[in-house]
Amino acid sequence: MTLATTKAVPTHNHELTDVGTLSVFFAVAYFSHGIATQFGLIAQPIQYFMMKGLNLTAAQISSYLAVMMLPWVLKPLVGMVCDFVPLFGYRRKSYVIVANLLTALAYFVMVWTNAL
Repeated sequence: MTLATTKAVPTHNHELTDVGTLSVFFAVAYFSHGIATQFGLIAQPIQYFMMKGLNLTAAQISSYLAVMMLPWVLKPLVGMVCDFVPLFGYRRKSYVIVANLLTALAYFVMVWTNAL
């Protein structure tokens, strides 16, 4: 007596296309991140602009670049706080709204301040 093994043959390829779509999405996201970060392709023009256009010293440039890197350094901590501490009854939505409001406030301060 032999046991017949049956394999489930997928009738549609949704799983395969979903994996392909996600792979393309993550490839584009990582490529964009590599271009946009301070250590990516945009690093040289930013440092040149700071040095020649803004007349900053090397110490000032490295200080500004360190401040620019702070959000990426704090991202895991902020992510854990977002996940475990609800704000106004929501875990992520309220944090996104508060962050966008703070960003808009910072833009308005930059527009209306001549010292920057």
